[in-house]
Amino acid sequence: MKELCEKSAGVGKFLKEKNSKKISIACLHLDHGGIEMAVTSLANALCEEGYQVELLCTYRLCNPVYQLDPRVIVTYLTDCKPNRQEIADAWNSHHFFILAKELFRAGFILWRKKRTMIEAIRRVQEGILISTRDEYTLLLSRFGNPHVRKIAQIHQSPQFSPRKLRRMRKGYRNIDVLVTPTRQAANELRKNLSPFIPNLSCVAIPHFLAYEKGRAGTKKRKQIIAVGRLHPEKGFARMLQLWSKVIPCFPDVILKIVGDGGERGNLEEKCKNLGIKNTVIFTGVLPHEQVLDEMEHSLCYLMTSLEESFGFVLIEALSCGLPVLAYDVQMGPREIVEDGVNGFLVPDGDENLMADRLRLLLSKEKLRRRLGEGAKQSSFRYEKTAIIQKWIQCIKGEDVAD
Repeated sequence: MKELCEKSAGVGKFLKEKNSKKISIACLHLDHGGIEMAVTSLANALCEEGYQVELLCTYRLCNPVYQLDPRVIVTYLTDCKPNRQEIADAWNSHHFFILAKELFRAGFILWRKKRTMIEAIRRVQEGILISTRDEYTLLLSRFGNPHVRKIAQIHQSPQFSPRKLRRMRKGYRNIDVLVTPTRQAANELRKNLSPFIPNLSCVAIPHFLAYEKGRAGTKKRKQIIAVGRLHPEKGFARMLQLWSKVIPCFPDVILKIVGDGGERGNLEEKCKNLGIKNTVIFTGVLPHEQVLDEMEHSLCYLMTSLEESFGFVLIEALSCGLPVLAYDVQMGPREIVEDGVNGFLVPDGDENLMADRLRLLLSKEKLRRRLGEGAKQSSFRYEKTAIIQKWIQCIKGEDVAD
């Protein structure tokens, strides 16, 4: 009898260890984007550490853009796709019958999005479930199995309004760990949530570089580069305004903007109005390797976002030996950009100082080289090996040092 009990205990321990190796990650899609790159990199790295990883994707917009380990299981939850563009087209063309039809379809898509994620969360009966969006975190807390370890990533810019904090205090009660990419965000969450959810752990784990560092083009082109979705919060409108002040001193330098989005038409029109059309290139979306190639051969990286939770593209720029010029918006850039070490961090909205710093970078080659070396050295902080160990500690329920 004793021997049988020992065998049963051994089998139970084996099954527990086996189940703890199962990780499900709830995400929106695997198209272009910083969040999508971070999700892909994390899934690949956990696979390399021996975990069984499944991505629960709401939308299949395309095949995975970033290289995914073949051992990662991808489960698409719905065949629906967002119809924002169809709604915009119907509105702009004053086809109100079509608009009503598309709005009805949008409601159905959102219902399907929520319903299928709830069903997917309920199906996970063991292991670890990681949420990558606030709406999924709320569903995970409400519908997740009590025996599953629940981890929520805060990818979006954490603008902690009183309304959002009230929702988090109520809706995150069953989450075990909140993971943010910055120490500042983790501290804010601890201060605002810990008194209401005593068992909630908040840790800072930055994103990491999934490829070999040391990339840096020796032959530079006369261009500066910016990468991102062409949406208002990315601040490309104020970037163009800034560029119009700088370009008269450097008429042979090009501003290359990589990415696409709903603001592209407005931004191209703004270039015409500012008289800088011939000095700005909108490349659209490029393959990741080509983006890195453009970075390697640029003079510096420019970011004028209105808000950033982290800024994955910043650490990519650092790894390519690019000095980074960014506004000191809440959270992200201030933990990555060291003023005068790997670039310049300018008070948010100080356009004159930003223009001065950009002129300085473009006119002083020795300064660019020094800051570029500082950038490469800074990028070593984001090596995969050390950061993935923090993730493993988090998954196992161990303490994680910020």
